[in-house]
Amino acid sequence: MIDRQYSYQPGGTVEPETLTFTDIIKLFLKKLWVFVIVFGCVVAVAVSLAFTYPPIYKVSGALLVRPSLEKPFLFTEESSRISQTNTKVSQETINTAVNLITSTGVLKYVIAKRGKVDMTNDRAVAQSIAALRGSISVNPISLSNLINVEYSGGDPKGIVNNLNELLDAFVLFNIKVQGFGKGGLEFFKKQAADFKIQLNDLTTELIEQRLDGNVISPDHQQDNFMSIIRDLESQRIEWSARLADIDSRVAFSQAAINNVDSKAEYVGLPSELLLSYPSLVEMEKTLAQLIINKQRAVNDFKNNTKQVRDANSQYLNMRKQIGLFIHKALKDLEQQSVIIKSNVDAIRTRINDFHTDSALVSANVTKLELIEMEHTLVKDNYHLYGKKLEQARINSEKDKEQFSNVSIVTRPTLPLSPWFPKRGMIVALSIPLGLLLAFLATVIAINWERSLIARKKKKSAFSGGNVPVLGSFELLT
Repeated sequence: MIDRQYSYQPGGTVEPETLTFTDIIKLFLKKLWVFVIVFGCVVAVAVSLAFTYPPIYKVSGALLVRPSLEKPFLFTEESSRISQTNTKVSQETINTAVNLITSTGVLKYVIAKRGKVDMTNDRAVAQSIAALRGSISVNPISLSNLINVEYSGGDPKGIVNNLNELLDAFVLFNIKVQGFGKGGLEFFKKQAADFKIQLNDLTTELIEQRLDGNVISPDHQQDNFMSIIRDLESQRIEWSARLADIDSRVAFSQAAINNVDSKAEYVGLPSELLLSYPSLVEMEKTLAQLIINKQRAVNDFKNNTKQVRDANSQYLNMRKQIGLFIHKALKDLEQQSVIIKSNVDAIRTRINDFHTDSALVSANVTKLELIEMEHTLVKDNYHLYGKKLEQARINSEKDKEQFSNVSIVTRPTLPLSPWFPKRGMIVALSIPLGLLLAFLATVIAINWERSLIARKKKKSAFSGGNVPVLGSFELLT
């Protein structure tokens, strides 16, 4: 509360100053800046804590502790393969289970199962065990046989998996402590793992063989190859016929050129050539007419006359034109012959390639069948040992449920919101806390300021001689 201040009157009398409600309001408004600063700082610190502090999630699971069990000396076909030592769970049994959950053996088993720590490094293992133990909280639930196990961390999915691993590891560790063996589970697990590796290798080899050997559907591929080869053979025969036809034209053209180059009066052109080039028919007729004209000129006029020379010149020009035409046609035929020969050679090359591919596919099919046979055998064995492994695991789980006096009742679920910080709650609580601290800080500031003012007044009253004194502190010292 705000302290009373005193005024010193002349004559040595001291009277207290009475503060009215209006004075208190004025003093409070005078120190309003202290109230605002303290309130703002409290709220700011709370908000920064709520939104910058990394979230911590917490999940929990429950274990049920049953009465102690005993393994019989000899198993029979009876439904009950176990016997209970007593029907009541003692506090010692519950405390033993609580201590075993965070024991080094269980935590070391969990760390080894994760595979993230080198188990040969004792220092790293010890640090991991200490960190894991610090994240675990184990508390027995009063008036029950249940043990609540809590696990906290920053990754929601990670802490759920970690707590599940811890609970499973504790159950297995408890069974191991009680001395129950694994039976044939390890054998079937090893066999299933070996056949799984072989199956993966053979599957990879089978895929590579199909891709590298170009074997997808052998029967369909062989049919496609034969169909393509038949089409190519038809094309080759067609192009070969064209080549033979062109070769015959070349031969006829060569014979016609020989006739043109000869000294015979009449150039006899082969009928096959005339059928191929209709324009030569007209040229041959014109040449025959020019021969007649030449003969008439020789008969009607003297040698070396203009008429004879003109008739002879026209005859030679036509003969020359026929020769040039046949030479040009022969050149075109030779070019066509080269193109057709290259086409025929390309078709033959493709036919040979498809024959080679067909033979390779046949060879790859044989190799593929061997791999598929081995793949099927390994696959059947893997399925067989997988079923046996599952049966052994089921039997093992049944034994766990029967022989272990601790079972998992509740498994952890994925948390929807962090356990800390709860932003809404922190911000909501920061407001009344800030108001309270700001009010206290304001009252302290007002009292402090008024105490300083009172000291100054007291000092001025003594030094002014208005109050009778025996001496002063300065004179005595």
